Amino acid sequence: GRSTSSGRHATEKKELEIRRWQQHEEQMADQVEAQRREIDELRGWRQRAQIEAAEALIEEKATRARQDAERWKHSEESMAMKVSRQRTEIEELQRGVRHEAREVESEKRARESLHLMLRSELTSKESVLLQE
Repeated sequence: GRSTSSGRHATEKKELEIRRWQQHEEQMADQVEAQRREIDELRGWRQRAQIEAAEALIEEKATRARQDAERWKHSEESMAMKVSRQRTEIEELQRGVRHEAREVESEKRARESLHLMLRSELTSKESVLLQE
């Protein structure tokens, strides 16, 4: 009778060991499942964080682009004002030059007519002198 009881004992021991392994495998499977869920959650967070970071970057770039456009607009406006001021100055200079040219021309004409008068006076004096 001893061999059967020791045989039964060995069988029970084996069954117990098998159950223990099954429990261990189930625990491991549960842990793996929990870790997989955690990884998925982390992946979701990371994707959301990346999307938020990308959106923030895009917003920052858009803001910078708007500021640059604003700055360009201002500098374009100030350039346009500068150009217009310079154009006005040039026009005023041209008017001044034209005015001076007219004055020089009229002075030249006045001198020429003075010369003509003097010459005609001299000629008439010469003729008077010659007649005497």
